[in-house]
Amino acid sequence: RQFDSSPITLAWVGKGEAIGWMSTVKDIKTTKMLAAFNNAINFASEEDKPGLRKHCADAINRVTSTCYSISRNHVKQFVKVNHVWPDYVQHCGLLISALEVGHLYDPDNKTTIQNIIHISADNIQGMSFDAEMFSLLTKKVSVTEKYEALLRSKIDEYTTKMYRFDPGFVK
Repeated sequence: RQFDSSPITLAWVGKGEAIGWMSTVKDIKTTKMLAAFNNAINFASEEDKPGLRKHCADAINRVTSTCYSISRNHVKQFVKVNHVWPDYVQHCGLLISALEVGHLYDPDNKTTIQNIIHISADNIQGMSFDAEMFSLLTKKVSVTEKYEALLRSKIDEYTTKMYRFDPGFVK
């Protein structure tokens, strides 16, 4: 921890992290996590805010990475169920939004940038699966053209930011 703040600030940080870790495949709790982190930052002293922002950005990365992994495994297993892919895309949108807040907290955190690019690219790629158990037919789920354009713009934006840290970064 890079900050030594008041008990109120520490309580808000703890609450934010706890809320984030209570996320499930059906209920990604990043919005409530971010609200608690914002309260923590608002209650922190000016000298503690930079360290607190970095801490919160790291927590956002840890929580969103875990939620993404769990959600990705779930969609792989149940992609044939009608609502699973749209739910997954929506959850990934929440994760990307949380990561963007994490980037605002700590613009020098490369992991945040990489995670935004990765999740965006994964959604664009979509997912193929066998249509039937013994079928040779393959189906694919993907995002809408409009959402793909939005994700591509995020990839472009964050790739540009990544070049600051790694000029050889390949999109």
